[in-house]
Amino acid sequence: MVSVGERERQQRSREFGIKLAKVLRQRAGEAAQEDLDARYVMLGPAEYLRDAAHFQINPPIDDARIDPDERSN
Repeated sequence: MVSVGERERQQRSREFGIKLAKVLRQRAGEAAQEDLDARYVMLGPAEYLRDAAHFQINPPIDDARIDPDERSN
């Protein structure tokens, strides 16, 4: 069960992320004035951040830290 404090922290984190995304969208609009494709200006960081978040949520398994009895061969 997630505590109330943790839910509040998650909500504040999401709100911060939304603000960050809005700034990125604004910057993408400015980049379009420099003849850049605004879609890719937003998509590049979004893909990078998605991959970084996935890595933090599901880090790769370090085989050296697994108990030999728990390894499946």
